[in-house]
Amino acid sequence: MNRLEVIDRYLGKNFLLSPDFFENYDGNDEFLVTFSGKDRPLIINRDLMLLLRVNSLPNEINWFEFEKSRALFEKGW
Repeated sequence: MNRLEVIDRYLGKNFLLSPDFFENYDGNDEFLVTFSGKDRPLIINRDLMLLLRVNSLPNEINWFEFEKSRALFEKGW
């Protein structure tokens, strides 16, 4: 499966993919079952994908605040 097909599949599930997502992507999407319901991340990057494959995340994560903090971190604030 090429990158455009993967991007289309994730967009269909209302996820955006960070460019670094594809560095370790192997076609295994089983980690997506972690996100059932409304409260879930919008952007999936390499770090989040790897973390989900190794551990399950607690349900208490506020994804909006998580992504906001990540954006501020990347801006250097």
